[in-house]
Amino acid sequence: MSQFTGGCLSGNIRYSAIADPIFMSVCHCKDCQRATGSAFGAVAEVPEASVTIQGKQKFYTSKGDTDNNISHSFRPERGGTLLSTAAIIPNVIMLTTGTLDDTSAFKLTMQIYCGSAKPCLQPGGAMKSFPNMPPPG
Repeated sequence: MSQFTGGCLSGNIRYSAIADPIFMSVCHCKDCQRATGSAFGAVAEVPEASVTIQGKQKFYTSKGDTDNNISHSFRPERGGTLLSTAAIIPNVIMLTTGTLDDTSAFKLTMQIYCGSAKPCLQPGGAMKSFPNMPPPG
């Protein structure tokens, strides 16, 4: 089992998860680009039951291209996405890798929404790449 710990920049919100990641991915969708203020979102997906969170967080919810809800957690005073959940993958929390205390365990397994990738970041490498959301399984 892996242990992940992390939190917001100020340290007022902390989380931990004891679980092997379901997968670790980069998402190039417009929602992740806006949520992170970056060219993509990088997340480690873990079972929701394995995550413990301390501190007050706030959520905003948006609709993904599959018309399912995506909820993003952030610190009310400062912003910055800490984690997300998506209705299309229930019982899973996506930990934003930039909030991890130790990113050395982050090993990409796939890229999704490569059709929305910024031209300067052309998907490649040995990992699986999908133009949109991959099929279940």
